[in-house]
Amino acid sequence: MKHIYTSLDIGTNSCKLLVAEVYKDKLNVLCTSEERCIGIKKGLIVNAEETLATIKKLLQEAEDMLSIKIAKVIVSIPLYNVEFVEGEGYITVTREEKIFNGEDIVKSLQASAYNRIPDDRELVSIMPLEFVIDDEDKIMDPKGQHGSKLSVTSVMGMTPKKNVYSVITLLESLGLTVVDITFNPIADYYAFEKEDYNKVTGAIVNLGRDKTEVSIMHKGVLINSEIIPIGGRDIDKMIAYEYNITSSDAKILKENFGYASLTNASMSDTETLVDKEGKEININQYELSEIIHDRLKEMLELAKKQI
Repeated sequence: MKHIYTSLDIGTNSCKLLVAEVYKDKLNVLCTSEERCIGIKKGLIVNAEETLATIKKLLQEAEDMLSIKIAKVIVSIPLYNVEFVEGEGYITVTREEKIFNGEDIVKSLQASAYNRIPDDRELVSIMPLEFVIDDEDKIMDPKGQHGSKLSVTSVMGMTPKKNVYSVITLLESLGLTVVDITFNPIADYYAFEKEDYNKVTGAIVNLGRDKTEVSIMHKGVLINSEIIPIGGRDIDKMIAYEYNITSSDAKILKENFGYASLTNASMSDTETLVDKEGKEININQYELSEIIHDRLKEMLELAKKQI
């Protein structure tokens, strides 16, 4: 059976839409579209009309390409003021065939969240750390196993309701139904997941336009996350300051001429630009890459300190 999914990422610099088809356990990307968005600041909606126009354009592009109507979306939301809380819960199985199934797992997770979500918070993610069947602990997947009692220790990711409902209200005004919400780090993890990652604790660093998200994954479970208010725009500002050029010229220069690593940067390649005073300046690729490299190193050192 085929399933088609639409995912929407509302970012500071741009909004992205991806439509994919799952068939025989394989994900096939059908189309992607991206639009510059000026209604978002640091991942939050500050101008609903501008954001609405951007998303409308994205949807129209995708629908024209695929000749289908998009009615439902999965949305990733920012990590501002996110809170992670550990929960515990259990269920008992009274049916004659005491074999745990997916529905039992969902019910046990719901039990671990019961009465633990404050009124001003929305539950975005709930992920199991481990299950216990009767007295047997450290079970990762209880499906198909026998038992009378299923207990779970979970980690719940909660965010202020305004972070969620501002997005949902906006999308509903376009006739879209939000079927699920997620945090970016969870998507990042599964994009690069390897079997060994489920056995260790590690970090995900996502460098954005205005912010850097630093997240801790424990055996595949998101357990903590913070936002550092620095990003690619800070590199642009440094380049603009050093060469007395506009931030837009600095961004283009960074993306098309500079290197994050000095290994491949050339000492002889130059680019000619006009600065703010109308003077022609020659920019050396190696010197430009030094600025990018040094600023990026500072950003990653801050991320490491946060970890």
